[in-house]
Amino acid sequence: MFALHRVILILVFLCISLDPLDFSKITEQIYNYVPLSYASFCTRKLNLTGQVGCSSDINGNSGVALFMNESQDIIQTLSSDISTSFVVVVNVGQFVNTSLMRYFRSTTNIKGLIVFSNEEENYDSYAFSESSKCPNSDYSAYNFTDQCDLDAQWNPAGTEYSYISWPFPVVLVADTSMYECFLMLNREPADDTRCLIEINNPMSAVGSSETCFRRQYLMSLHISESSEIFCDELTGLNIVLSVTDSKNHSRGNNISNYARSENSSVFVLTRMDSRSIFERSGFSSQGVLPSIAVLISVAVHLMGQKTLKVHRVSNWVFHLRPRKK
Repeated sequence: MFALHRVILILVFLCISLDPLDFSKITEQIYNYVPLSYASFCTRKLNLTGQVGCSSDINGNSGVALFMNESQDIIQTLSSDISTSFVVVVNVGQFVNTSLMRYFRSTTNIKGLIVFSNEEENYDSYAFSESSKCPNSDYSAYNFTDQCDLDAQWNPAGTEYSYISWPFPVVLVADTSMYECFLMLNREPADDTRCLIEINNPMSAVGSSETCFRRQYLMSLHISESSEIFCDELTGLNIVLSVTDSKNHSRGNNISNYARSENSSVFVLTRMDSRSIFERSGFSSQGVLPSIAVLISVAVHLMGQKTLKVHRVSNWVFHLRPRKK
């Protein structure tokens, strides 16, 4: 899916002159555009039955900039001033607080969420995963109870953020200008002048993959209009293989021994790709490391077996290939 246009701007409520000669200078003083190189947007993604991710309204989302210090302080502010629209700014440590984010999603006066990323901060201390506590359980061939209902969780840091349809746009930003504006105008305001944040990131695709492709097909029938791409596929290749048939050579009560057919092959595969709710970010990049480590360990173990050394087997190939998107 693609956004019609993307911009984050910081604006100040002022009474301005309508003189066209002064308009450009006044605009420069009011609006401060955050460079896109400093922003990573949460995007909309679809599957067959629904949608996840984020999108702003078609005309953008705007609200008074509200920087979070303590959870109770911001909750009190949001609940006591329900008529004001806010764009809340949190740090990464606050963003990984699932209870706080659940409260934000249930609050109607939050129009946007900025996750402030400080390049100097060390994020290694945050246990965070955008996937669920039992990853891929909805698409697994195994029984959910046997796979996920365990004392030791597969992914204790799972937040399920990548499975949520957020009710407002969420942006990861590394820029200090909005904080300076907040300190100057919002923390202890001397008048009605306020620092506001506006997020423009409308996503054209809504509903589900089926709805989106049907809309794109109908739009393609209008020859007079330029073709619009409403659905941009997350292309890739999933390989599903089963182990080749083995012959049973067990006799009597002996332990069953199986042997593969001559010239047969066994594929040991692992996931190499990852996804994140934020474009151009690497929150989930380490999620594939455990499976890769296991695969390499298996390869090292097999290559050290006497059978391979004695018979000098040369047709064992270990191939790690990332899936293209």
